[in-house]
Amino acid sequence: MRFSEIDLLAELERPEHEVLRELFHSRSLPAGSLLYSPDARENLIFVIRSGAVRVFLACESKEFTLAILGPGDIYATHSGAYVQAMDKPVEMLVTQVNEVSRRLVDVPEFTKTMVRVLGQMLSNSFDTIRGLAFQSSSERLAQLFLAQSRAIRLQQGEEGGVEVQLGLNMQQIADVVGASRQTVSSLINEFMRQGLLEKRGRGVFFLPDLDGLRRTAGLLAIPEPEKK
Repeated sequence: MRFSEIDLLAELERPEHEVLRELFHSRSLPAGSLLYSPDARENLIFVIRSGAVRVFLACESKEFTLAILGPGDIYATHSGAYVQAMDKPVEMLVTQVNEVSRRLVDVPEFTKTMVRVLGQMLSNSFDTIRGLAFQSSSERLAQLFLAQSRAIRLQQGEEGGVEVQLGLNMQQIADVVGASRQTVSSLINEFMRQGLLEKRGRGVFFLPDLDGLRRTAGLLAIPEPEKK
């Protein structure tokens, strides 16, 4: 599952961005460990190399997942959110925010890329909050599948449907959607019955009817039945 359509890991490996790549150092964390919390003093930027982390807010006994970050995704520790490794060890590249800020002036093309990534992150965060406040679980689940298919659709179009690899189990999907595991399981079965998706493996789904998903997500109007 990707948080942004832009792979920052690939961008950092480009020769013209070597001046930035040398600022980062590797850090490894075990599965399930808490990477950062809202009261962390470090002001860091990190890029995921392998594994996945969950970004979430917590209030009393409730947790609200903002994103699942995968390889190539970037985030910062001063966001006021918790960041936790998921069910596999995590490898990441880490550096101080002020170090990157000083060097971005020398790499204008990377600065443009960063602006696009940060714009996507902000948009995704607002979408998540808006969805939790105003949308049904069914609409949020449909939007999750559509969001994950966006980059693939841009590359190969929509003819014949799209396969997406969420890389999440049912509980993790439920955490992202903000619903119970039982609710999400029932919704996925209903989506399959309606022909909106096919399950091909753990966290792997085929989406044969994108317009149908858009209607379920509230992004397309439901067509009126023909009058006889």
